[in-house]
Amino acid sequence: MNYKIEGDNSPILTVFLNKNELLSAKVGTDSWFSQNICEISSADNIIDALKNGLSADRLFSRKYTSCADNAEITLIPDVSPCTIYPVEVSDNTPILLAPIAFFAASGGAKLTSYMSKTFGEKRFELCEASGSGTVFVQLRGGIIKRTLAENEVLIVRAEHLAACSKGCMTEAYQSGNDIMLKISGGEIILSTAKNV
Repeated sequence: MNYKIEGDNSPILTVFLNKNELLSAKVGTDSWFSQNICEISSADNIIDALKNGLSADRLFSRKYTSCADNAEITLIPDVSPCTIYPVEVSDNTPILLAPIAFFAASGGAKLTSYMSKTFGEKRFELCEASGSGTVFVQLRGGIIKRTLAENEVLIVRAEHLAACSKGCMTEAYQSGNDIMLKISGGEIILSTAKNV
């Protein structure tokens, strides 16, 4: 598989698949593709189909395969302005990401639910991207990377975290002790600490 990312504030992703290669993409992001791209379905089996129907964020997305080498598919993010960021994952180096940040995945990369907590009417979720392949992350605006030192703790507003290493311990909790803040759902805070 080869790919190119074009554009600055509103980028597009074009992926070139070899014969029989697989691409999973967030539902509704495909813009155009060559005749050698064959859409499989939104799910491989009934379990994935149920998950797709029950997930508001559509984690289990539309799947495409290539019928010939150099088959082309172009995807447009569903957030703008944004940045598209490719991450290589493996079973030894998985990442955690917010469901809205998932854009596409190639090869054997897979996305599964990792954490889900509800605070009043607000819900915080993280997914795990693992397997073997490239995961394309879509991030609203730009990217700021932080590398934590051993035992360093970083407190992050939940909506500002797009992705982190699974090697980080994460804990989601609600800020504030005011009763009205609690009833309304308050702010969800994510505490991230590097494993020792």
